[in-house]
Amino acid sequence: MIIKDSYCTKSNITEFELLGNDEIALSKAFSYLLSTNFNFFIIFLKSLGIKNFRIEKYFKTKISIETVHPWGRTDIEIESDDFQIIIECKISNNKLIRQKTQYNNVFKANKTNFICFITEEVQTELNTNDDIHILYFSWFEILNMIEKPDLIMTN
Repeated sequence: MIIKDSYCTKSNITEFELLGNDEIALSKAFSYLLSTNFNFFIIFLKSLGIKNFRIEKYFKTKISIETVHPWGRTDIEIESDDFQIIIECKISNNKLIRQKTQYNNVFKANKTNFICFITEEVQTELNTNDDIHILYFSWFEILNMIEKPDLIMTN
């Protein structure tokens, strides 16, 4: 890959293109957006049903990627005093079967817990665990949150 071509003053690619094009690269880029853009972070939380999140709480919120657990690895984890979110980023129509329950041991009892699956295709199964909110988004819905935040913010 050519980073900067001759007779150019700078690179013609972005930092995100350097990450690659697999699920790990996608989750890194998405977590970077969540961690650097407070407005988008709020929009994303609102889409999960978390309202009235203040900037003071954002400073105490931890966002991590590729956390290794004894049973596997999570793509993105977000943890605040009030909630814990595990986000799994998928490319293609990756079916989510085992991952719906394998994270149950990670969640803390005193928080509102979410598993968020982002895929190319939204799945419509109902949440079968009262303690953990399971949500599904398509990447198209995520792009709409970025490009048209007014649609989420007014709902």
